[in-house]
Amino acid sequence: MTKTPQKTGKRSSRAGVVVVVGALIVFGIIAYIVFLPGDEEVCLNLLPRKAQVGFSGDATRASVNIGALQESTGANPEQIAGFIECLKAAKTQRTVTISNGVVIRRTPIGEISNAWKREQGLQVSLEPTPGATEANKVLQNLAIGPAAGTKAAVIRSWCTVQAQACVTCVPAQCRKLATR
Repeated sequence: MTKTPQKTGKRSSRAGVVVVVGALIVFGIIAYIVFLPGDEEVCLNLLPRKAQVGFSGDATRASVNIGALQESTGANPEQIAGFIECLKAAKTQRTVTISNGVVIRRTPIGEISNAWKREQGLQVSLEPTPGATEANKVLQNLAIGPAAGTKAAVIRSWCTVQAQACVTCVPAQCRKLATR
């Protein structure tokens, strides 16, 4: 018996449609991979201006110089903290190295004050009323963060938000930066 031409035509047109749809799917996946913005590009969009300096990275490492990044972009400590969290979340196998600054998760300012007493540089003294235990407990438990930046920028930003907080800086040359 011979096959009718109509049935063969239907089979070949179905096969042609399947091939075309498959090719479109493959082309779509390749285009998505090629034109997808990189993780760094997505994270850099969180900053107010394009970073000229302060950030470099590849598939396995990212280096962030917080002071330089803050200066080149004009970002506040909260924006830089978001940028760093974005970098960490984008590729979990990537190592993110921070220099020239601090990264603070949401934490009581008293913990930051205690930690910084053991370090060189900016110190935070929390004494709104010397000898007033209850007033000091309240101040110690005020939240700071998430934030990232130089210590002076983080404290300056925190003081702006928490206007009633009294922050003193040691050494003396940091005092102006921390209390503005």
